[in-house]
Amino acid sequence: MARSPAEQIFDSLMVSATLPLPEREAHAGQALAAIVGHARQTVPYYRDRLDGVIGADGRIDREAWHALPPLSRHDLQDHKGALTSTRCPALHGEIHERSTSGTTGKPVTVLITDRTKLVEQALMARYYCWVGLDPRLALVILQGARHPLLPYRVPIQDTWFPEWLAGPDFAPYFRLHHPASEEEQIAFLAQVGPTYFNTQPSNFRRVLHALRAGAGPVPDLRGLISVGELVTGEDRALAREVAGCEIFDAYTATDVGAMAAQCSHGNLHVNAESVWLETVRADDTPCADGEEGRILVTTMANGAMPLLRYDIGDIGVLGGACGCGLSLPKLTLTVGRERQLFRFSDGAAVVPIFRMEKFSDIFPVRQWQLAQTGPEAVELRFSSDVADEKLKFDEIAGEIRQALGRPVDVAFRRGVELLGPSGKLEPSIRLV
Repeated sequence: MARSPAEQIFDSLMVSATLPLPEREAHAGQALAAIVGHARQTVPYYRDRLDGVIGADGRIDREAWHALPPLSRHDLQDHKGALTSTRCPALHGEIHERSTSGTTGKPVTVLITDRTKLVEQALMARYYCWVGLDPRLALVILQGARHPLLPYRVPIQDTWFPEWLAGPDFAPYFRLHHPASEEEQIAFLAQVGPTYFNTQPSNFRRVLHALRAGAGPVPDLRGLISVGELVTGEDRALAREVAGCEIFDAYTATDVGAMAAQCSHGNLHVNAESVWLETVRADDTPCADGEEGRILVTTMANGAMPLLRYDIGDIGVLGGACGCGLSLPKLTLTVGRERQLFRFSDGAAVVPIFRMEKFSDIFPVRQWQLAQTGPEAVELRFSSDVADEKLKFDEIAGEIRQALGRPVDVAFRRGVELLGPSGKLEPSIRLV
């Protein structure tokens, strides 16, 4: 039987991930030159911006490439028409719109093609294989608010796994929706039996802490599949301690697709066949191997709207060793979104490594977020089942100052709605 286009792409991806490094880098360079050439010829926004980027030998001139200004979210919002290809290759199929949730405050809409979707399916299939997910186990999904056309809390008798890998004995999947209390989620997961749980880290973090506090019997979780937020080493240790399971993580975004995926050793590796990912310093010069910087992404599998050096708003490190056998670049996300990095009046930039769950004995909360509201001021936004007079505001303010390493002003705001439509809840955000 002939293999489907998605299966053929998957087969190719499984081979390319372990190619010798020089061969894999040569393929990636050819893919980058192809999409840059397509953008120069058919995308009005890039027509006059890419002179000299492709040399006479057909390869990317690295100096000219690094001189190309990064594309911002504002650029994407303001120039959507000019960033659209006037001649998308016919083999890429139909064109579709895809919009971000607006968690950043800057929702954007991009165009993708049928081929883009096939590549994304194949990349997710490869990721599932790398981490050893089992299609015979159920999946519970909790990512967003209730949708009127979708069924919830009932088994959906369709495979959640790529169908060409699922086999005949696949398990169903289930949907939950926000808002759902930790106790409700725990009860449902326990009812399902052996299952994976696909949700945001901010949500499974609350569930794990509730389980540790005795909120219910520990469900038979076979893995937590992360979506939409940064996973920390602390999260992984908590999952092992409380639920005896691992966290599986992929680095994705609505506007650019699947950028990286976790390997069998627990590290992220760039999907270098479909994106060209680089890190740059504050002055947009390229980072050295192992140096932290802003992440820029070039989409190489989207002929309808190729984004070149797109500033995704995240911070990370490229490079480092991994013993998994893949030749794809290792990526470490160090902060998550750049907007989560607090910047103070003396120029200091601080990663707010702070978790309210540690202080449930003095300040129990349901949801929380630490926001920088001024050059030397932060605000703890929270919801709690406990009355104000039982919360130790002074003590938690001291813990916040200690975590940030400076005597900031700490304000409190109770009852604010923190979850966005997608269910994302960023633990820290910079508003200045």
